[in-house]
Amino acid sequence: MSASTATWAQVPVIDPSITLQCLKPAKAQRDALAYPFDAWKDGKGGRVQVELLFHSPDRGPAVSVLPADADERLVDAVKFHVNTFRLPCVDRGVSQGRVILEYVFKPDDQRVAASEPRDPEVERRQALWACVRHVSGAKSPAYPPDARQALRQGSVQTRLEFRSADTPPIAQVWSATGNGPLHTGVEEWVKGYRMDCHPGGESVTQDLQFRFRLEGAPAVGFKPLTLMQLLPAVKGIRDQRLAFDFTQMDCPFDVRLTYLQPHAPNKVVQLDSFEPSRRPLVDWLQGIELNMRGTQLEAVYADDLLLSVPCAKINL
Repeated sequence: MSASTATWAQVPVIDPSITLQCLKPAKAQRDALAYPFDAWKDGKGGRVQVELLFHSPDRGPAVSVLPADADERLVDAVKFHVNTFRLPCVDRGVSQGRVILEYVFKPDDQRVAASEPRDPEVERRQALWACVRHVSGAKSPAYPPDARQALRQGSVQTRLEFRSADTPPIAQVWSATGNGPLHTGVEEWVKGYRMDCHPGGESVTQDLQFRFRLEGAPAVGFKPLTLMQLLPAVKGIRDQRLAFDFTQMDCPFDVRLTYLQPHAPNKVVQLDSFEPSRRPLVDWLQGIELNMRGTQLEAVYADDLLLSVPCAKINL
């Protein structure tokens, strides 16, 4: 078996925006804004951009009109339209969600074009990560020689907390081995990161995954599974009481699970859509531990599992 080529990758983990996933109504209804007839007859067109701030799951947003180049009648039409929007994943009094939307009024064909909604917090995190550099000037470290010689491969998960522009991040590092060469190499490497554009006065946290692969070595990682296929591999499943009705969770649906147990809760992201009714399942998946040890655990640790959930009921 040849392992002449070692590949290494650092992957910033910026999850899909929950805010955008759970924004209601559906896209077709959000985009269906009628052109005010009197403004169209007057040949008025333009661009209206608004920021929506949600404080409650069942109430309309506070609407701020960003600099606009449009007739007031068009601005009023947008404000009235977005007042029907809801963000059911917001916890009243605990969290809030921001969304930016843009509507372009085109009088030549009496059409309104709607942009895709944007989450300013996700855009902010992406911009902050884009300015992170390593003091060595290198984009990646060398594959740890001990790991390469022993044909060790796998993934390491980190959580970096940046508190200023000129100090190293406070790092948490999780791996299957805990103190193997891949873990140690990452632990030393992340000390060299700096966030040059740090805004100051706050803590900025970023998850980062490191993937180590060797050409010619056996492939590592999860294959896509259904939830029913996963259940037998869950540690202590026979001692658990489970009662899930997926028919009440807008099924079928997919989630992405990043396996981090037993060192940290698994990361679970709902794909395509977000439904608050799935919270009990997500909470359970975050806590599951699999019956794996040694090289088997190394092969899947910090890897992403695409999990398909069917329209079914479970009562164990």
